[in-house]
Amino acid sequence: MQIKIKFGGKLLNRIINGIFMAILIMVVISSQVLATNMPSFKTENFKEILKTEISQKLMLQEISKIDLEENVHVIHNNGKAIKSDFFTEGKNEGNYLIAVTYISQGNTINKTVHFANKNSLTQRELDAVIHREVKLSRAQTGNPHRIQVQSASSSIIETYSWSFFEGSTLGATLRTNVTSQRMADNAIINGVPGSVWDVTSFSQLEKVNGTRLNNKYTRLSVDLTNQELLSFGPAQSTSGGTVSFSLSGGGVPSASYSFNIDGFSVVNLSSLSRKYGRWKFVDHFGSEPQFVTDPGIRATNTSGSFIVELSHTASVTYNNTIARKHRTGVIQIHLPDR
Repeated sequence: MQIKIKFGGKLLNRIINGIFMAILIMVVISSQVLATNMPSFKTENFKEILKTEISQKLMLQEISKIDLEENVHVIHNNGKAIKSDFFTEGKNEGNYLIAVTYISQGNTINKTVHFANKNSLTQRELDAVIHREVKLSRAQTGNPHRIQVQSASSSIIETYSWSFFEGSTLGATLRTNVTSQRMADNAIINGVPGSVWDVTSFSQLEKVNGTRLNNKYTRLSVDLTNQELLSFGPAQSTSGGTVSFSLSGGGVPSASYSFNIDGFSVVNLSSLSRKYGRWKFVDHFGSEPQFVTDPGIRATNTSGSFIVELSHTASVTYNNTIARKHRTGVIQIHLPDR
């Protein structure tokens, strides 16, 4: 049996209008949902610069190319990885450059290079990275990031930030300020004029959604034939309290450094002959929300740029059962020198 339903003109118009209004409401709601997912940093005095490729060897020149009338500049690729040469070739360990931020504060410019252990972030994840950086920059009052070496005893501070994900969960973040200070520019190194550099790595590993920070390894190395490692610190393995050490050699005065390791211990794994400083920081009780460490090396350079390599490995436990090793990859830092 076939049933036929016949509509009059007015009834048909009402149905069509009803359907149209329902679709319109759905579109408005969908637009509102999409709007809430868009990066809010676009509307908060930020200036965006879209790039798909960045060379760290040219990063010192980026400042002159950017209009710094606004407070914050973000170089990004809509959450996708940006091709770069920050890592030693073949040693990115699954990490990708996601963004670079320039935040101007008075006469200083804070530059931070942001990495993640996946090649694409959602808009919300990218937004969180940028806002976290802005919050940190506004809280900091010291350590201006200088753009170039000017003389002996001048320094360059390079800041790197990693977001470590376990699947879609942000487990931990790691932020490192690498301070490279030229202690002498005309020392005699094995009969050859050269420079003496102190390099320290001030790092903060923070637990986000991970349940425990187990340990963190930090490595600073100089691998070129025209470079030599003179000293490193901490040179002793210890636990608790304040760690103090001196970097010496190169015919220049020693420099003293210290940092607090309450709640965890440090194991020295450095090697002068292999030209690296390496340390293991361990949380034996699993209760520390963060590791704050600041080891360093003294090295020499007799020609060209001074190049130092940095890497970290962090062990984080998830759901009280799964331990993951998050590696930063090997960052190669190029500093103009001779």
